[in-house]
Amino acid sequence: MKEFCQTLVERLVDHPQDVKVTQSEVEGKAHLLIESHQDDVGKVLGKKGKNISAIRTILKAVCSKEYKKSLIVELKQ
Repeated sequence: MKEFCQTLVERLVDHPQDVKVTQSEVEGKAHLLIESHQDDVGKVLGKKGKNISAIRTILKAVCSKEYKKSLIVELKQ
């Protein structure tokens, strides 16, 4: 899950080497924290939050099917 998320985000940004995704479990839910270069935060968010929303939708679908868990995706700014 972590690697898949990292690959998705790296394709969106100008500084893919600065993308870092950490995975943990909080209260029985999978938790992904996405960190990127300060200049790339807007690209990860997208216009009106459409990119991060699409990322969350894809990852939640994969997580619920593969791991039978809910997922929380956060972007560190």
